[in-house]
Amino acid sequence: MSKSSYLTGDSTIGTLILQIKHMSKKFYLLFTLTIALAASAFALWCVNKKAMAPVVSEPTATQNSGNESIDTSDWKTYRNEEYGFELKMPNNWPDPKLFEEVGGNMRTYVYSGGHFEGCCQGVRLEVIQKPLESVYQQRLDNLTQGDLISSHEKKMAGMSIREIIYDTHYGKNERIRFVPIKKNYTLELGVAADDKLADQIVATFSFLKFE
Repeated sequence: MSKSSYLTGDSTIGTLILQIKHMSKKFYLLFTLTIALAASAFALWCVNKKAMAPVVSEPTATQNSGNESIDTSDWKTYRNEEYGFELKMPNNWPDPKLFEEVGGNMRTYVYSGGHFEGCCQGVRLEVIQKPLESVYQQRLDNLTQGDLISSHEKKMAGMSIREIIYDTHYGKNERIRFVPIKKNYTLELGVAADDKLADQIVATFSFLKFE
């Protein structure tokens, strides 16, 4: 075989190698582009799927705080002229019974009717013939150690009152507000600490204004 034939063969092989390398580069670029397009398409699909998914509203702090307002526009008024106060209650609730003596104090309830266990339902109204500070301190002294959750002074109906929250061991905590009414008389307003409706009833409390 002549020398020129060898040269021609070498040239052909070289050209083939260059073509293969060129094709490899094209294939690599095409493969890379395909992967990139597939990744972009998948990302877009995920975004669209998330956007189309039903939105489940998570409870907000405001929704769970218990501060939502309760419409009292159609509530009726319970008025007690003997002790000089009034408050509102749902129109379909029965009127409170007359105060009855219980353990030396005068007591009645504002509640929805039906079975009543005497604790942690509606509002307990108890009149005690002692000044506020005395009644408040006696309540604190009678609590078992560890049962008191909180105690503080606050304003209600323009009057300085006292409030405690304590563990009743009946499954619910009780909130008691101590309100000075007549001279040396204190009114206890007791509700379950998580009873928002009862709290709203207590919030309507006001003193009567006599002519």
